[in-house]
Formats: sequence, C-alpha cells, structure tokens
Amino acid sequence: MTKYCYSLDEEHFTEELEDLLDEVEDDERVGLIYFRGEQVPLTYANCINVPYILEQCDDYAYSEIGEIYDSNFSDVDEAAKAELASLIEAWAKKHVKLGYWTVTNVEELVIEDGDI
Repeated sequence: MTKYCYSLDEEHFTEELEDLLDEVEDDERVGLIYFRGEQVPLTYANCINVPYILEQCDDYAYSEIGEIYDSNFSDVDEAAKAELASLIEAWAKKHVKLGYWTVTNVEELVIEDGDI
C-alpha cells in the first residue's frame, strides 16, 4: 500500500494533508498548490556506503605512512565489499533504530472546492 506525504514547498513533507492545511488560512485553501509524494522507508542499506568507508580507511593509512600506501582497502573485490556491507547492515539492524522515510514521485496538485 502506498503511503503519501504532503508539502507546500517540495522540501518539508508531513504525513497528513490536514497538518499541511493547518498552516493555511481557510479562505486561502481553494486554489492552493501543494505537493504529494510517495513515502519510501529509509533502510539500513540506504545508509551504508562501503566504497566511502573503504576510501576513508585508505585516506587514514595514507596519512599515516604516505605515498608508499597503495589503497589496499578500496582494492578489495566486489564480493568482499558486499560482505562488509552485509556485516554493517546486520550490526545496524541490531543497534540502530530507523523510523524515517524519503520521498519519491512528487507531483504538484491544486486544492479544489470539493477537496475541502
């Protein structure tokens, strides 16, 4: 089931259209342009960027030993990167609570007389 969210500025979304309309005077509602988007839950995988993590490890090693260092962290194969992502995701599921969402498929709508 698709869950929607609403915004007046296409940046700050709320889960209830009524909450959005509370920000607008009654006589200004008809003809009001607003945005409706689909909520997409933020997942642990969305938050894990293994290439970035490995690059940070490489940067640290480089800063410690200099030009002799050869990007050993970033040079691991894709299977090793997937393994690390899986390990971090398992850790996150155990220790981190996520209750957020992102917005996709935003469309511009107008409130008409029959909508209120």
